[in-house]
Amino acid sequence: MSSETRLVMAAQRGDAASLGILLERHRASMYALALRILGRKPEAQDAVQDAFLVALSGIDRLRKPEAVGGWLHAILRNLCYTRLRKGGGEIPLDEPSTRAEVRSPEPTAEEIVDGLALREWVWTALSELPEDLRVTTMLLYFGSYTSYREIDAAQIVYLDQHGQGRSARVPVESCTIEQMADDAAAFCRALGIERPAVLGHSFGGFVALHLALRHPDVAGSLILIDTAASGADTAGAMERLEERHGPEVRAAAEPVFGGDVTEETMAEFGRLVAPAYVHAPEKVGPVLESLGRSSFTPEVAAHFFGHRAALYDVRDRLGEIHVPTLVVGGNDWLIPPSASRVIAEGIPSAELLVIPEAGHFSFIEHSDVYTDAVRRCLSTPVAA
Repeated sequence: MSSETRLVMAAQRGDAASLGILLERHRASMYALALRILGRKPEAQDAVQDAFLVALSGIDRLRKPEAVGGWLHAILRNLCYTRLRKGGGEIPLDEPSTRAEVRSPEPTAEEIVDGLALREWVWTALSELPEDLRVTTMLLYFGSYTSYREIDAAQIVYLDQHGQGRSARVPVESCTIEQMADDAAAFCRALGIERPAVLGHSFGGFVALHLALRHPDVAGSLILIDTAASGADTAGAMERLEERHGPEVRAAAEPVFGGDVTEETMAEFGRLVAPAYVHAPEKVGPVLESLGRSSFTPEVAAHFFGHRAALYDVRDRLGEIHVPTLVVGGNDWLIPPSASRVIAEGIPSAELLVIPEAGHFSFIEHSDVYTDAVRRCLSTPVAA
């Protein structure tokens, strides 16, 4: 059995990490195909991302795991042709018929896309932002659609950070928290985004804090979710993980957090550790579904955990942040409530919300409580 077949079978069992690895393997060839059909880079990138969403929704219906490459490319062709038809474009005559390739009673890609209610990708054409924009919320992490669709007080902008997502690949040595904060500031200045509310989850919170410290004129407010001001504030994470979920789960987590981020270690991490991020068992599915829609860059993670994580510490500078700040934490083995309290006590104008029955993804596990708190934060006048 090939490694790719094993990844498909793991993904069909709900292993989000395996699905992410699988999709990344095919990203380059799928992008080349989309570019050949559509002719424009932005449209090709969007088509590939849409194909990934379809794959997320339909991977459990793939009957021949060994044919996953052809299946992904067939989905992409259907999406590209749909874009051409809607845009009045011409379908290339030299392209083989998708119908000839897909011989199954499964739903077509178009039917899946039309019925897809999992999430709305908010990849905004920033040059067309509405003039009556009330608040811009810039997200420095991958969030869940269901957590934000009810927040109608803001225009949400997702930023793919340095070397990640749809941003260009760069040497991992340049993928530092400081560089990502500088990129976010340059992004806002280049596009005239003034005083956005900056939302950072987990590692994204590290970047948001650096942004507020390095560029105090950029962020109008901060929303910090399940994050910490120092690696020291996560001390005891492996012990807490073992106490709650057992030694096998800890053994799967330690290599990754030590910088050993490979296909094999991530497969075990996805199978054993990812579900442990969730407090309520019934919420494991939605959280893994959300993780599966992210674009994970293992090289960046390996460099951070292996070389940079131990250096992260802004606790003694929190008092320099003077913007309205909402700090949200849960009963998280990785980042405990005490880490949230450190931030809230250090930032003069911070409000703390602890959700005891939530893990590392409080915005999914208790989206109603979380959404109400974010709405209140967005209604607070931002720093001038």
